[in-house]
Amino acid sequence: MPGGAALDYRVAFLCSLCVPESIDSGEPGNAVVALCIEVGLIAQFGLQHSVMARSGFRARLTRRVPEAAERSTFMPVTRPLRRGR
Repeated sequence: MPGGAALDYRVAFLCSLCVPESIDSGEPGNAVVALCIEVGLIAQFGLQHSVMARSGFRARLTRRVPEAAERSTFMPVTRPLRRGR
């Protein structure tokens, strides 16, 4: 239920429906700064995925983590990158 409520609030926030503050409230920021931040986050995401997709990295990873759990390790590594947003 909490996940559903969070999704409902997110939709309301993005559509400016019955929420105290929406995506349209507040002052607009500097577009150049926002663009630099977005490009940096996308580059960081791409670099992480490029490194983790290489066979050498995966071989070292499976020495520490069982092969069955290999794919499950990608999300905990990606989560801190998403927190930057």
